[in-house]
Amino acid sequence: MPPIAVGLITYAVAGIVIHTMVSTSGIVWAGGGMAACLAAAFFHGMAQAAYDQRHR
Repeated sequence: MPPIAVGLITYAVAGIVIHTMVSTSGIVWAGGGMAACLAAAFFHGMAQAAYDQRHR
């Protein structure tokens, strides 16, 4: 799965969850979605690097 897809899916889901459960403020759900997106991209990169290392 491309890294941009992981980020966009995570951003959308986190934004929806934050909007419905925590706050209706656009700044709050956008910021929370961005933080989740960055974390997902980081962990996806770590997993991809580990996979590449094992399958050389």
